[in-house]
Amino acid sequence: MKFFLIIFVLLSLVMMISGHAGLWISFIKFFGINSLIAKKILAIFFGVMSISFLVGMGLVHWHETPFINNLYLISSVWLGMVWYIALSVSATWGFIWLGRYSEIGRAHV
Repeated sequence: MKFFLIIFVLLSLVMMISGHAGLWISFIKFFGINSLIAKKILAIFFGVMSISFLVGMGLVHWHETPFINNLYLISSVWLGMVWYIALSVSATWGFIWLGRYSEIGRAHV
């Protein structure tokens, strides 16, 4: 049983971290962020938020305090917002790809 729990947590971490890394790359490309400080701040923010839900979920099941409940609430709201952000980023990358490999947006001479 513990083996499957460890596999579940590791797979969840991989999915969360890779999803947030994809959003980080997309934010940098879409908004043209060139500043190294801004990139580091975004990386730290996305890195912390990528593990906050799993940490909050584990803590709320272990010991319930108002701080831990608020941490869990904030991370849950963030995860919900990330879902919609990820959908819009995916659609944007799809439209970029579609425009690049089709005749859309090219001048006809």
